[in-house]
Amino acid sequence: MVVTAPATTAAAYQSGAVTETHTYVYTEDVITSTTGTSSGAPYTSTYHITRTLTTTVTATVYPSKTSAAAQPTGYGSDSAVDPASEPTSAPMYGSITLTWSTSSDTATTPPSYETSSGIISGPATSVSSYTTTYPTTCTETITKTYGGNATSVITTTYTSTITSVISKTITVSQTSSSSAHTGYTYPSASGYPHPTGGYPHPTGGYPHPTGGYPHPSGSGYPYPTGGPYPGGNSTTVGPTGTGALPTTTTSEEHPHPTEDCIPCEGQPGTLDNFCGLDINTNYYKEIPKTCRTVYYDLTVSNTTFAPDGVERMGLLINGAMPGPLIEANWGDTIVVHITNEMQNNGTALHFHGMRQYYTNEMDGVPSITQCALAPGESMTYKFIAGNYGSSWYHSHHVLQTYDGVFGPMIIHGPHSANYDVDVGAVMLQDWSHDPVEAIFARPSSNGPITLDTGLINGMNVFGSGNTQVGKRFELTFQPGKKYLLRLVNGAIQTTFKFHIDGHSFTVISNDYVPIVPYKTDIININIGQRYNVIVEANATPGNYWARSDAQQACATLVNSRDIKAIVHYEGFTGLPTSTSKTYKDECVDEPYASLVPVVALNAGKESQEIHKTVLIGPGPQTPNLFKWTLDGTTFQSQWGNPTLESVYENGTIPTYSGNLAIEVPKLGEWVYLIIESPIPVPHPIHLHGHDFFIIAQGAGPYSSSVPMNLVNPPRRDVANMPWQAAGPAGPPLGGYLVIAFETDNPGAWLVHCHIGWHSTMGFALQIIENVEGIKATVKEPEQLEDTCSSWRTYAAANDKTPHDSGI
Repeated sequence: MVVTAPATTAAAYQSGAVTETHTYVYTEDVITSTTGTSSGAPYTSTYHITRTLTTTVTATVYPSKTSAAAQPTGYGSDSAVDPASEPTSAPMYGSITLTWSTSSDTATTPPSYETSSGIISGPATSVSSYTTTYPTTCTETITKTYGGNATSVITTTYTSTITSVISKTITVSQTSSSSAHTGYTYPSASGYPHPTGGYPHPTGGYPHPTGGYPHPSGSGYPYPTGGPYPGGNSTTVGPTGTGALPTTTTSEEHPHPTEDCIPCEGQPGTLDNFCGLDINTNYYKEIPKTCRTVYYDLTVSNTTFAPDGVERMGLLINGAMPGPLIEANWGDTIVVHITNEMQNNGTALHFHGMRQYYTNEMDGVPSITQCALAPGESMTYKFIAGNYGSSWYHSHHVLQTYDGVFGPMIIHGPHSANYDVDVGAVMLQDWSHDPVEAIFARPSSNGPITLDTGLINGMNVFGSGNTQVGKRFELTFQPGKKYLLRLVNGAIQTTFKFHIDGHSFTVISNDYVPIVPYKTDIININIGQRYNVIVEANATPGNYWARSDAQQACATLVNSRDIKAIVHYEGFTGLPTSTSKTYKDECVDEPYASLVPVVALNAGKESQEIHKTVLIGPGPQTPNLFKWTLDGTTFQSQWGNPTLESVYENGTIPTYSGNLAIEVPKLGEWVYLIIESPIPVPHPIHLHGHDFFIIAQGAGPYSSSVPMNLVNPPRRDVANMPWQAAGPAGPPLGGYLVIAFETDNPGAWLVHCHIGWHSTMGFALQIIENVEGIKATVKEPEQLEDTCSSWRTYAAANDKTPHDSGI
């Protein structure tokens, strides 16, 4: 036990109110069991997890009623105190708050699994004391239960008078339960959670959430270890950050599962196997009933940092880029509390690819589903994880994403192939040494621009030789193991080809859709897309480059071929000398014939066709300002007048987007959306609120004679509109993309190009789905009203005029 506390004398309290902070740290060794089956036979494995918790207690105490100093105006909370009748049993004369400032789970691989005669018992009760001065009496008891395997009880007692020295005793006691190993081996390629405690991130590419899942449990279900869940509160500034962390607080502790919910009720299995649902379950129709909620507290702030060693201003979440991992299980409820600590900037969070089934208000798009969140304000997103796989969350307020407001998101669920180690998210992005908000005028008036470099999990180097700065992301492979990499493209303009020298991939999902596994050496990943890939450590042990090559055919980067991470085999260090694969520089999707969904579904016959032609040209009022248009209209947004608010209050759709607010009134119908452009430029198209079926695509103009693939076509939420550059195949051509989706989710859903410049320059439209049913989906109308009221007040006071283009 380590305890720190300030030395404050009784005389100091006599002179007036005093605030002091006490910090105590304790560690506990938890015995954890993992139960599952191997080749049909049961097994139980036991191992240790060491948890460290730092708790800060801040107490503001006032002089007693007999002191000549000013009397307090309140104690404990906001209730008033009459100094003439000072309470004798107040919880604290003054106030006391308890803040879980840092909480981390560190799991270490046991040397071996124990036998029934060799289980290690838990540690004995530990007691530690120290003294300080308080003019009051207070007792607190906090009980924490970890996954049913261990319970820790913390009892904190303060006893004092104004003149005495008190004794503060902290008692940490623990009870443990564990099961013996039955003699069966742990399934090494099961794809189940790992005894190492989840995501190792050897070089710390981004801070793992402090209250997330340590993955100690078995049967493929990473059961949480109990509350409280400070989950997004980073404990340190990541390798990309140099600014101080913002002050954070945690959500209160909640029971898991909730008392009014029965896990897996009416479903064939248990929590250990996703309630009996599996890789073949139609996840659009069924999800596990977990009765569990995970909580994350995120704070957006602006500071300076240097992700590749070159310092610049940025916008960070909890002091880091990428921001903290949001992690849950398929069927869990996710609660994300966001606070805007920027001085002069609105914000919002969109959970990319999450269907937000009947929770349109949680989609996080200013001007569509909410107002921008004003500086100093907070709001809470709450939704069910109906999809599973890998994704990211990011700001949908102008270009904030590309200055740092984003982070990875993992929803655990079944996989279509086995692996040994889940590496976690591998986030790919391009990067400018100038803030993108500052350079936006260039692409909107001068066309495409060249950015500086790219990052992998927020890290890279820049320069060469003695002038090189920064640090590369690193991974460590153990020979023979299979590693799951969750690739995410969070770029503003760049398509990447991701590959590891000397290795190949097995691809098992695209976006949030599990697919039939296929082999490839290189992954083509467009903006906003995600792929889960398995790489086997079967090369000659050594050091290898993992490459995220920017495709210059799409957009240019100065450092396009030096966006690299390092893969070390165990026992090897230093820089790789491996050789890159050869390929054609291009911006294409993975072959659609390879993207075969495991859950086979067919597209239905169209009930409504939406056909938009995409062009770019100067605006009528500003000849030198270029905007993207769809059928001659540039999408317009107003951050203080969202579509959802208007529909909720009076059932009307705002008219400022003109014919780019498209109403689809009925549920159960199929919409075909055709987007084509004569301009030879690729466009990654993203639809909110749905996965869509890719039923046709190609270079050149679209015609009604184009055949549609309606039989289990690829499904995802981002697809590239093809194009053709000038070359042997012929002159440069634009292209078309035809996507289909069923109307089953009332809401105002955005469709847009995910090239950041393009969406901000007007390449977007919204689908207003079942306007009559939208109001019933709004569960937090007060929050919608309050955030809009705050934004309008802020905008009026700070001359924030409505945004006149883009999203």
